[in-house]
Amino acid sequence: MRNFQSFDDLINLYTRERTPSKAMVQQLGVVTRSFRQFAKVHHLDDIQRNHLLEWKQHLLNERQVTVTSYNNYLRHFKTLLNFAGEMGWDGTVVMKGIRRLPEHKKKKRTLTNESVQKIIGYLHQPQQHNMPGWFWEAVVKTLYYTGMRRRQLVGLRWGDIDRQHSTIMLRAENSKTREEWSIPVAPPLQAVFDELARLTQARLGRMFRTDEQVFNLPLFKSGYKGKVMTVEHVSAAFRRIRENTGIEVSPHRFRHTFATKLAKQGKIRDLQQMMGHSDVRTTLGYVQPDLNNMRQMLGD
Repeated sequence: MRNFQSFDDLINLYTRERTPSKAMVQQLGVVTRSFRQFAKVHHLDDIQRNHLLEWKQHLLNERQVTVTSYNNYLRHFKTLLNFAGEMGWDGTVVMKGIRRLPEHKKKKRTLTNESVQKIIGYLHQPQQHNMPGWFWEAVVKTLYYTGMRRRQLVGLRWGDIDRQHSTIMLRAENSKTREEWSIPVAPPLQAVFDELARLTQARLGRMFRTDEQVFNLPLFKSGYKGKVMTVEHVSAAFRRIRENTGIEVSPHRFRHTFATKLAKQGKIRDLQQMMGHSDVRTTLGYVQPDLNNMRQMLGD
């Protein structure tokens, strides 16, 4: 007899059995909530194939999610239902034949120096937004000089920054590969961390602890739920920046920009280490080809 009926029961069991990352558990919650709210289904035994097909159309046509996002939803949903099948649920047939949609791979986009300066200029004008501009400038510079992911940014703790040796330790729990590694801190970024440390201590009225969050938006801006910054806070801020500057900017686009800049130096293996990729082909997928260099090669 299986010991789950609802999606929440199943996610709890999956978490105990598989010990997935926190990000994985959060995404499973997002996906199952979306399905339940649309299909009005709360128990696994009530799932019908038509629910899944109509949910697909809802996501693509009404919510207008990208094909990549839909495939991500489907992958997580299948992971959970396949696990349910391993645990005794006999309804996995409802997923049979429901496949990922083909994705058209677009050229990787990067940010120009002019775009980055325009973003920083926007953050320097408080009359245009209700954001702590200096805080988000620190976030922008951190992403620019490290190429780290959103969850690595919000997962960064003061104890992870070795200011004496100018390194950052990226934690395993915030990594896709579940490994930890260290990256160097560029001199301009060191100054950012020094100032952020000063302002954090002033706000706290004491020395920060090593386990406290480096980028803690609720500490400096009231009105946010919770006591720590989340990836949703980061996404919302970049959405506002994008809407008000007209620049297609995101944390992931900074990651592509970082990879492309370092790749021009020819040290791909070092770049692979900094990006935290187990396969160099993944690293190369982040790099935008340099058309000027290609043009020069063809002209020689």
